[in-house]
Amino acid sequence: MNKSTSNVVAFADPPVEKDALTELIRQGAQQLLSRAIEIELEERMAELQAVPEFCLFNRTLPHN
Repeated sequence: MNKSTSNVVAFADPPVEKDALTELIRQGAQQLLSRAIEIELEERMAELQAVPEFCLFNRTLPHN
């Protein structure tokens, strides 16, 4: 594409600051997300264990 006819604008990546507080917040957020996903999976697995095998065999799940 010819530069004079292009309407695409390139933006520079914002600078990434690696200060201690930002890293601490980032790590805390990652831990919270990881734990939330683990809890969600544990709850879903518990729900599936309560489903009779014939429902799983037929690939149908009872409605909540």
